[in-house]
Amino acid sequence: RIACDLVRRDAVYYATRGPAAEALARELALRRRAGIGGRWLTPGGLRRLTGIPGRGAIVTRGNAQFDPYRASLGLLRHAAADGALVFERTPVRRIEQRRGGVRLVTPHGSIAAREVVVATGYAVPGFEPLVGRFGMRHTYVIATPPVTASQASEIGFGDVMAWDTERPYHYLRWTPDRRLLIGGADRPLLPGRRRAGALAAAVRELKDHFDRLLPALADIRVDRAWE
Repeated sequence: RIACDLVRRDAVYYATRGPAAEALARELALRRRAGIGGRWLTPGGLRRLTGIPGRGAIVTRGNAQFDPYRASLGLLRHAAADGALVFERTPVRRIEQRRGGVRLVTPHGSIAAREVVVATGYAVPGFEPLVGRFGMRHTYVIATPPVTASQASEIGFGDVMAWDTERPYHYLRWTPDRRLLIGGADRPLLPGRRRAGALAAAVRELKDHFDRLLPALADIRVDRAWE
């Protein structure tokens, strides 16, 4: 019951090349053996559902999309109402292992606990014990302006979430205000001034990639871009 634009969507995992489609078909067979749902989309079915020319896809039910920022705030509000203590913008400088627990050192004090969970989603630069063990990458996203019903019909992309088998992969989905959100084109983490150039190159790559797949997109500008 958190207001975060939660919408149920089918997910489409598609291949644009023959060998990748063959691998997807094998994956679908393995999913079914494991009791995991999914159905196969032929090239014609993929084009009808997404407008994308490809060699095949797996489509699955029971997926959803939502606004992660609003969802996070809602979860924090409910946790606080249930008695959790929330300390935003309080960096943990050091985690010390102690008998029977841990001690978290902050700039203005410390917290003793039985255990600590580091839940950053990935190895953020500030958490040095983990950063050295991962190859950090940037991922990129572009958004169109809100499109009209006629523009959406010309694009041909249905009300699904879709991503491909490429590495790095590409994905796209609709936002609640009918923008097309396009992402992927991951690159190694770059320092300083080189980041701006990498963002510009990734935006061009994403736009060109989907302009080829969905030609009607070529007439729609990029409204927002971020990494």
